[in-house]
Amino acid sequence: MKKFLIALLSSVIIISMLGACTNSNSSEKPEQVDKKSPDKAEKTQMYVMDWKDTWKGLSSEIKHVTVVKNGKVKGKDIDVVGLKLDLVNKTEKDFTIGLGKAKLIVDGKVYKLSKENSRNIGEKFPKKNKKNVLLVYQLPKKRSTKKI
Repeated sequence: MKKFLIALLSSVIIISMLGACTNSNSSEKPEQVDKKSPDKAEKTQMYVMDWKDTWKGLSSEIKHVTVVKNGKVKGKDIDVVGLKLDLVNKTEKDFTIGLGKAKLIVDGKVYKLSKENSRNIGEKFPKKNKKNVLLVYQLPKKRSTKKI
């Protein structure tokens, strides 16, 4: 089970990094929305991903990665990275998954998951079940947003 958790967390971290940092036009469809003045406009880009993997009966698929620059949460200016996953447990046993411990690495810095904004990250994953997961990371504005 530990190997599974390590493999799953490693996959999420790597996919988070690659999905958020890719410049490939093959499978992404960016959408951009400007709501404020040009200087501090909130910009949202969504990248539709085409990544699937199955490990011992647990299927995982990244649906999309969303990047919001110049967002506001609780009065603070931040950038937000969201990762939407679909997980399917096709086995006859329950899995324990550690999505609540998933981290995002940007420019060599590690950012923890925003558990209060993420959805469906509980560790118990019953047999023959499906989960739609949203992982949300809040990045402070003190760093460069050019490499998200």
